[in-house]
Amino acid sequence: MQRTNVVLDSLDAQENLKYHNEGEIGAFLTAMKQTYPGKARTYPIGETVNKKPLLAIELSDDLETSHLQPAIQVIAGVHGNEVVSTEILLRLANFLLSHHKLDDEINRILRAFSIHILPSLNRDGIVQAKRGNCSSSVGMLNAHAVDLENDFERGGDGVGTKNEAETESVKKWMDEKQFILSLDLGGKDENIHIPSIHGEDSSAEQR
Repeated sequence: MQRTNVVLDSLDAQENLKYHNEGEIGAFLTAMKQTYPGKARTYPIGETVNKKPLLAIELSDDLETSHLQPAIQVIAGVHGNEVVSTEILLRLANFLLSHHKLDDEINRILRAFSIHILPSLNRDGIVQAKRGNCSSSVGMLNAHAVDLENDFERGGDGVGTKNEAETESVKKWMDEKQFILSLDLGGKDENIHIPSIHGEDSSAEQR
């Protein structure tokens, strides 16, 4: 087994490069589960304000024992108009699964960790997003016109203020899985925001 060129090989010639609409994202995850049985499974973590299921995919070398592996969580699409981040996670999942027998490092990752990917948190917002317009804010908020990123920071007060359905779903998910690492990938144009873990500044880095 040998390493392949990760940068070039990730642009699979067999796949047409395009944005997936809200309905196609679930179909893409389901297709990966069917193509790689025993390595990928899909499951809902909750639902949106409009009762749409939030579908995640788990990747592991052996799903029967994946509950014993350290779990990693990766989320995109907190803002519904951040379609680039969603596409990156779809392609990441596909790349890891399609190359786990070709690349020693990928094989090692899937044997060591259980990777849980949620490519689109704000499913209600992504329906409203304007494709091809990276400067538009349409679709950024959820169905209650709430910025989910701020909703995580705000938190429910246990009295009258409650978090949004999407936020509650992720909180419950994190309580159940006890992830050792959680990453929120954001960005709708040429910049992708990656949370920084260096120093006391917790603001996102741009890549």
